[in-house]
Amino acid sequence: WKCIYIQFSYPTLRYPVLFVEASYDQYVISSSMKIKCLVDGDSGYSLKNCSQAELNAIEYYRTIYINNVVPNLLKEGHSLWSISCSWHAEIINSTIYDSDKQRVPKNEGPTIRSVVESFVFEEKRTIAVDS
Repeated sequence: WKCIYIQFSYPTLRYPVLFVEASYDQYVISSSMKIKCLVDGDSGYSLKNCSQAELNAIEYYRTIYINNVVPNLLKEGHSLWSISCSWHAEIINSTIYDSDKQRVPKNEGPTIRSVVESFVFEEKRTIAVDS
């Protein structure tokens, strides 16, 4: 089961990988953390129905992700595009894949599509993490 979680799988990778993910991963929040307050929003899932205790737990998860997972990925030479939204596997959603609303960091950086294309076609390493 650990192979699906980035924090366990990255040490086994032998070649550079581009990770595209949200720092507030919907799957982790709802399935692993058992927090059920997320609702559909304009750009992923909204946290508006979450209690303060749920928000604190979600923010704690993100802090662990930013402080522990991200530095290890970058140390290993991988690329990362990570947005501060709550969604999961949205790279397959064509409206998000090439959306100007999905830019990192802070709606000014590259889109998912531009990062994927530069990684695949130009072998360019990208580090784009929302704060």
